[in-house]
Amino acid sequence: MLVEFLFLRRFFRAPRLIATVATIGIAQILLGVTLFLPRWIGKSNDFKLPNELSWSFHVGVTNFGGNEILVLIVVPIVLAALVAFFRFSAVGTALRATARAQTARRCSAFPCVVSKACCGRSSGYSRTSRSSCATE
Repeated sequence: MLVEFLFLRRFFRAPRLIATVATIGIAQILLGVTLFLPRWIGKSNDFKLPNELSWSFHVGVTNFGGNEILVLIVVPIVLAALVAFFRFSAVGTALRATARAQTARRCSAFPCVVSKACCGRSSGYSRTSRSSCATE
């Protein structure tokens, strides 16, 4: 809540992209603080994740262990699944349409309540203007 009051409230009326970038920046700053906090208070930070896979390979001087290999396998699969969902499913097509234009949202069979919840202001709905879904 402290982060919201100190930083994010300033971006309340800003465009959605600026607020998103500010949120990512604040998250990175807080991550940096958590990495250095044990050193600042005099304790060692020797936490290591368990390495479930015994695989490893080297690229130059960089060693890739089991956890890194798992990430290299899982992330492209999840990305491909998300691309397939948004490109080929009816819900994904409707979500993309609602994100692009208010008239597309009105013409789609996708419920307005769901499109506002999923797409927010990017669907043409804003706090100050009334959309067609508000009267439906």
